Amino acid sequence: MNTVKCLLAACAVLLITSAAHAAGSVYVLCYHTFINGKKSMYDFSIDELRHQVNYFKSKGFTFVSFTDIEKGKVRGDKNILVSIDDGNESVYRAYKEVLKPNGIKPLLGIYPCVIERKDYAMKWHQIRELAYEGCDIASHGYYHMKMNKKFYENKRKDFLFEINKSKEVIEQKVNRPVTVFIYPFGLYIKEVYDHLQRAGYKYAMNIRGSALAVPLRAGASFEMPRYLLTRGNINATMAAIHKMADRRNRIAAAGLDIGDDNKIVYSVDGARLTKAGRHAPATRAADVRDARAATDRTAPMVQSPHAKRAVEKHAADRVEPRAGDASRRAAPILRRARPADNRYVAEAPAPKQKAEGRTVVRERRKESFGLIDRPERVRSGSEKRPGFRALSEGEYNVTSRAMKIDLAGEEARDAKRDDRTR
Repeated sequence: MNTVKCLLAACAVLLITSAAHAAGSVYVLCYHTFINGKKSMYDFSIDELRHQVNYFKSKGFTFVSFTDIEKGKVRGDKNILVSIDDGNESVYRAYKEVLKPNGIKPLLGIYPCVIERKDYAMKWHQIRELAYEGCDIASHGYYHMKMNKKFYENKRKDFLFEINKSKEVIEQKVNRPVTVFIYPFGLYIKEVYDHLQRAGYKYAMNIRGSALAVPLRAGASFEMPRYLLTRGNINATMAAIHKMADRRNRIAAAGLDIGDDNKIVYSVDGARLTKAGRHAPATRAADVRDARAATDRTAPMVQSPHAKRAVEKHAADRVEPRAGDASRRAAPILRRARPADNRYVAEAPAPKQKAEGRTVVRERRKESFGLIDRPERVRSGSEKRPGFRALSEGEYNVTSRAMKIDLAGEEARDAKRDDRTR
């Protein structure tokens, strides 16, 4: 019986591990027009589009289609999906000259009221051609209306027309099922979810700069993120995507995973924990072990050599070593309050300087936070510092850690320091 349980547990662990390693991400780019690069802030020239595609390819990214994402064929963290809104006539040329030669099949957001009715829009035969060549077609509303609360409450019939009529017309003209709705202007409310599902949509996309986690979860997903590209943000956005993808690769190589909320997911003794990781990339496997151990209160802290050296250097810079004592972690300098009323003044630590052949701590400026009564806490800027409680004959307690301090030695050093500063 125990053997069977062990085998089942091993299988479960294997499945979980495989699922974690199979997870990946896609960065969805939102384009609009490709005319001359000067018409509007959303417009890029054909040459600029070619340069952007080459940039991502040079950084090791793979261009995928929405069909690949929907079928679960996408792996890894360096994937790009190109989406193009509005159906401008320049999209057809951009596909033929840049996207198709590079094997890129974009997701096209179409709103039917302009197709074949405006000079700047594509024709239905062009959209059908792109669909037959593998481009996915999405609804972008019928009149491109803002799907906000005001529209929903005041014109419910028109609100539903945007959802239902656009899908009906596109499917009829293109002869392809439409399962994706792209919110016009990126605006939406949660009340739209039920109406999208009833109309037959499975997915919807907004404009929120974030990675799309793959494989997709089972069921409908109506909050897929995209990066809106403009002439002002294109360079910063491309660099940020490259940096984020590299960070995710490092975390995956360390055996960890990132959840849908862009947080690192740790697993300690079967319990799933999360740690905010947006601005703290995991660059060393040893640091990851430290973080895992830190999440388990009962586990011993395993420090990497890099972390140990950093702690020792930090302590050497801010704490005066004593004969026979091992170096300890830096703490705020404590000085006896001038009216000796059994309270202390916390002061900011000062940089080390050389004097008389030994390292001493010299006070460059005083930043007194006032007398600290027990059991209060004080603030230094945005930092919280624990209060101090005076004990008998030179003892003090900093939070849960007790240390000895020689008050006579401290007062002697204070006197010397005061003499030098005069």
